Amino acid sequence: MTKSKFYLLVIFLLLFSSGCATVEDTIFHVALKLERSMSGFDYKTVDLKSHRIAYLERKGPGQDMVLLHGFGGNKDYWTRFVRHIPDKYHVYAFDLPGHGDSSRESDFKYDILSMAKVFNNTIDKLEIDPFHLAGNSLGGYLSTIHAANNPEDIISLCLIDPGGVRPPKKSWLQKEMEQGKNPLVPRNREEFDKLMDMGFYGEPPFPWPVEAVAARNAINRAEFKAKMWGDLISDWIFAESLLHKLNMPVLLIWGKNDELLDVSCVQVYEKHIPQIKTHVIEKCGHVPMLELPRETAGIYNSFLDSTSNSSQLEH
Repeated sequence: MTKSKFYLLVIFLLLFSSGCATVEDTIFHVALKLERSMSGFDYKTVDLKSHRIAYLERKGPGQDMVLLHGFGGNKDYWTRFVRHIPDKYHVYAFDLPGHGDSSRESDFKYDILSMAKVFNNTIDKLEIDPFHLAGNSLGGYLSTIHAANNPEDIISLCLIDPGGVRPPKKSWLQKEMEQGKNPLVPRNREEFDKLMDMGFYGEPPFPWPVEAVAARNAINRAEFKAKMWGDLISDWIFAESLLHKLNMPVLLIWGKNDELLDVSCVQVYEKHIPQIKTHVIEKCGHVPMLELPRETAGIYNSFLDSTSNSSQLEH
């Protein structure tokens, strides 16, 4: 029996052995394990002084690659994207502090520099150096901070709809924030669905029961997410002041229809990073690696190939 058939059989049996809510949660976790297995990922954790950090690892014989998700997301946002990344790369997808399966510490301040320190400690403990770094949204913001402060660690940097800069054109999210609302912290199913609608160009790529379980988790963690957001904006650092330090190869990917961080931000990055390579994806929202994993990975692979070729020519 193949692995996929085995999981399908397990799901079928579960449908006749559990109640409704339990069915959704159980199927969700079985399906999640299957998704990770299909991408070659193993689930792991690492203990630090301040946090326990959860991550997915796909071993490979070549260079290390680190992937960071956005605010409210988790490491599994990269699972399907990684299927299209060559097996030679040794890939790590981390849950940011306070996110996913990483520990949530009520007495920790989740500002960007504190989270960057936790990330740096994680990298040091796992002895990941040097590496390709890619981040989306908050993960892109954190990646910018880390790359600017530790350029010797970074082989290349990929920013996917990253946060941290002031957009020339206001997005839907920014306008909502100016009215005192925070759509990033949904407190009921209606608010969660609205966030999903604005985060993706098309239908959110979450089949049943993934969306239902994700909605419950988001709503249940609303208070803690509100705390993290408050910590984050209390010590906000505008990334424009750091972009000139990014002297490594940099790729910028943006979903043209991003309603959370407007595509006009591309102008800011192009102004401050002369060597940057930019790719705007048509009919795509805020999370390209989740909404269009094959296309986004293809763009990234081409960048990695060009970076590798340039390095060989220099030597």
